[in-house]
Amino acid sequence: YEAQTAAKLQHPHIVRTLRVGVAAGSDTAYIAMELVEGEDLAALLATRRRLAAEESALLLAPIARALAYAHKRGVIHRDVKPSNILLRTVGAGTPHSIVLDSLDYPLVPILSDFGIARALDVPELTHSGRTVGTPAFMAPEQCLGRRNIDHRADLYALGAVFYRCITGRQPFMGSTVQVLHAHVYNPITIEDELLRQL
Repeated sequence: YEAQTAAKLQHPHIVRTLRVGVAAGSDTAYIAMELVEGEDLAALLATRRRLAAEESALLLAPIARALAYAHKRGVIHRDVKPSNILLRTVGAGTPHSIVLDSLDYPLVPILSDFGIARALDVPELTHSGRTVGTPAFMAPEQCLGRRNIDHRADLYALGAVFYRCITGRQPFMGSTVQVLHAHVYNPITIEDELLRQL
């Protein structure tokens, strides 16, 4: 149901879902989405390490608008992370595009895999101690395995992505258990020198 609801989302910064269904002769569910030409934010950050604060804000503002649009329609992403933010390469003057000073081409940021994380969050998974999401960017309530996750988890994750963009590292490092624990109990810090630069 969640995947079908997400498939109805029509926003310039959300990847279009073409079809949701079950493969004939099986009970394997599938979601077919549009092909987006370009890299994702994770790949950009792998080569650039970090972005200027202004560039990060410019890049993530459309993603924040996409999340607000989805939240108003009752859809929560639950797995906002750099690899789910696609950067469609476009021509000059393309609607909804942005231009970063450090890149020589315009792009359109697009949030992908919308609704998939929630669609996969079935009781069998969470009851066995597994949570749906990516630990490096998960909200504390997700780290605690709570079932009633709302739009605030997406906002936390977007903030963690912004942190990754401007600092060059994830909010917390370590094993999965250490990262989950840190999201719940530890403050996020920024080194003094970087803070002065920001």
